[in-house]
Amino acid sequence: MSFNARSTRRSTKSQHTGGTSWASESAPTDTEIAQERPSNLREPQLPSLSIHLEFSEFKRRNVYASNEEQVKSDVIPIILGREYMPSGQNHVFNDMEPIIPDVTTAKPDYYNGTVPEKIHTRIRRDLNKYIVPCTDTSRPAAPNFFGEVKGPDGSARVLMLQIKRDLDYGARAMHKLQSYGEMEPVYDRKAHTFGFTYHGGQGTAYLQLYATHLERPERIGERPKYCTSKVMGFDLDDNLDTYWRGVSELRNIKELAEEHRNEIILGANTIADLRVDEEAETESDNS
Repeated sequence: MSFNARSTRRSTKSQHTGGTSWASESAPTDTEIAQERPSNLREPQLPSLSIHLEFSEFKRRNVYASNEEQVKSDVIPIILGREYMPSGQNHVFNDMEPIIPDVTTAKPDYYNGTVPEKIHTRIRRDLNKYIVPCTDTSRPAAPNFFGEVKGPDGSARVLMLQIKRDLDYGARAMHKLQSYGEMEPVYDRKAHTFGFTYHGGQGTAYLQLYATHLERPERIGERPKYCTSKVMGFDLDDNLDTYWRGVSELRNIKELAEEHRNEIILGANTIADLRVDEEAETESDNS
């Protein structure tokens, strides 16, 4: 099973919170999401012996995880798989402009972004409050993949509010980069920001996957609308097949987020380079 239309289970909830919502009819279609699948991914193969062993280890660790911290440290690394992208854990996004005034900023349990130096210095200067999340500027920039985790006693409602807030900040970062140097802000109705929630420990093992996109403001001067769609959900300890499909899709959208992030940053960097060249030519002509 792949990150595609056949396996999608989209949320039909619509809950507005100051310009943000759980998307329904306004969400990109399943076909549109399928078309955005990473070009380098393949359909998951049938579970191998190593996956059988991984599933057994996952179940063992998950059943003994009695609190949120144990789930984060013992279970999440298994389902995410090998880490090779710039990542952060439990960092307060204390250097980003709030999306909604006086609302607590994001503090994701897990996120992926890019090495800050991969973004043109001019862009980092111009978009600093939108793409550099922390005052510690060595941490990943332009985050667009997030994870929130709760233990067996955690609140599902709080989990949903946390991932929605994370995704909003990531979607805005991608939107600002995508619109960099353009005459008008870009609203392509495609999700460029993705995430997951995991509610687990002591027999609970619910994984849910999400995508977020921005909608054009209805009126001049209003904020854009942030729309989050639930894409899929899995009970990971149900059986081997469900576990393998769930973690495969999670790892797929993690790579999908990286692909979108790299493409959008490349486009913005190209525009920044052109601007620098144009300014150098103008300065040369005037000298």
